[in-house]
Amino acid sequence: MYLKDNYSEDLNPSSTEIMASCMQTIMDILIEPAIKQDTLSQEHGILLAIIGDSFNAIASKADAYEQVFERGELNQDYRN
Repeated sequence: MYLKDNYSEDLNPSSTEIMASCMQTIMDILIEPAIKQDTLSQEHGILLAIIGDSFNAIASKADAYEQVFERGELNQDYRN
């Protein structure tokens, strides 16, 4: 089974790790087969890239939120 093969023992992954895992799964299951079958248009590929960048930005902001508000960690430059 796909998920079992890629299972991680980390029980508290970061938002960016979760996002990367989800995006890789989408790539493996949906995007790569569509490319191989030549059913993914260039426009759809560009749109998927924009969506991927958007998801990465969301995950980065979620990581920053978790770092500050859940773990109480502040960057040394937080006052600047």
